[in-house]
Amino acid sequence: MPDANLVDGYGDDAAALAGISAVLPARYQLGERLGAGAAGETFAAVDQSTGEACVVKIFAPDDGARRLALSELRGLETLAHPNLARLRDLGRCEDGRLFLVTDRIVGPGLDSVAAIADPVRRRAVFEGVALELASALAHLHARGIVHGDVCPANLRLSSVDGSLRAVLIDFGLAGPPAATGSGARGTLGYAAPEALTGARTPAVDLFGLGATLFEAWSGTSPFGRGLPAVQQMLEGRSPALSSIRPGLDGGWDRLLDRLLATDAAERPGSAREVLREIRRLSAGAATPTEVDLAIPYPEGDPLAGIVVGRRTERAALRTVLDKLSDGMAPVSTLALVGGAGSGRRTLFEAGAREVAMGAAAGTTAAIEIWRGDLEALERSVGLGALSSGDDAQRAIEVRMAALAEAIEGRARERPLCLFLEEGPGSHLFAAFLAGAPPTGRVLVVVPS
Repeated sequence: MPDANLVDGYGDDAAALAGISAVLPARYQLGERLGAGAAGETFAAVDQSTGEACVVKIFAPDDGARRLALSELRGLETLAHPNLARLRDLGRCEDGRLFLVTDRIVGPGLDSVAAIADPVRRRAVFEGVALELASALAHLHARGIVHGDVCPANLRLSSVDGSLRAVLIDFGLAGPPAATGSGARGTLGYAAPEALTGARTPAVDLFGLGATLFEAWSGTSPFGRGLPAVQQMLEGRSPALSSIRPGLDGGWDRLLDRLLATDAAERPGSAREVLREIRRLSAGAATPTEVDLAIPYPEGDPLAGIVVGRRTERAALRTVLDKLSDGMAPVSTLALVGGAGSGRRTLFEAGAREVAMGAAAGTTAAIEIWRGDLEALERSVGLGALSSGDDAQRAIEVRMAALAEAIEGRARERPLCLFLEEGPGSHLFAAFLAGAPPTGRVLVVVPS
């Protein structure tokens, strides 16, 4: 028989709780709702097969920002690290929604570190938290998983044998690295600038680590919270940690400055590198720097890119994107010219990230950014296969016109920027659009 306190903890939404419970496996008895957002809802629960407390996250059925697949989450089952909440179960509810079950970690939040009055103890606890979080991220990244939302709200300090242990929780945005996505990810104030364009990369986690550690020591976030934080990021770098609260060596200022760089290329190369540096800062230069993570950390970042000598082009691209956000793009097509590996995609992503940051801060209007090849674009607007006919050239022109009309209709709601993968079809469509006056609300960008 369900515990009445668990049902009552849901308040006036007991009927909704019963509906959710009905589609979950019967072993999970839901209790109070711990949180809710666009991605879904999180509940305290009891695993009736073991009697242990746990947390159940039920994802929204149409979470556009995630579009979760079970295959994305399967890697979480391999995690076994003392500073990561253990994944107990995952699957689909009877109504098709995904659910994920983790251990419930009970303990104080990150604000308890900054509140420690004794400076010696405060520093010891802070350094312990820093080491443990960096170790947890190194473990995640070595297994091809990015957390995606490293922030104080997703950290608990669990008491183990009288000492505190930092535990990273909530894997609702976790998954394999992705250079782009369909929506912003993370928590404003702690999310890296590129996460606002949907990126989920190790560098995103490192930015969140820097922001979290900054708050752990100072009691305040480096850029503020919510939309004002995005504006602050646009205006420049975070303040030095020591200027907010002294007591740490200058090396911490330098490390956090690198972690909080708005350009991902300026951040440390890996969580393992950060872990080594934190060990040096915590125990002196004589501390061994090698860290055994059980499996080799992947060398390099396949998603990273370097833009060299493109300052003028970047400014030009940003100008066009800004005008597009106002519905006044002066051109309908742009070609990013250069050889393979010259940074054309990285140049575009840098401009897209800046526009997304401006939209989040409220300084510019939002635009939709779509990426893919021509065939994927045709499928996204519902165009069927090209039919054969006597006049192949005429058929292609009709198809190009139909595609142009479809994307113009899509852009009526919000200006649309399309980044088309390089190829004959993409170039053909870009040339077709360039032959007509720009409408101001559609921009096609093609590498060439």
